[in-house]
Amino acid sequence: MQKSFSEKVLYAHDAHIKYIEELEEEAELQRIEEIEANQLEELRTGGFVPPENEISEYSDNPNL
Repeated sequence: MQKSFSEKVLYAHDAHIKYIEELEEEAELQRIEEIEANQLEELRTGGFVPPENEISEYSDNPNL
């Protein structure tokens, strides 16, 4: 049986939607893994290290 043009378009659209959802799930998993890796690194090194520009701000103004 030959599929009609509209059936082919709907199938392609559904496949594209599924592909986008899989990409979003993969991105979310990567984000969670990165957060966990950062937390482990903070535990391993003894905590959060602020960016260098924030450190220099504190050294310039000792009242902070």
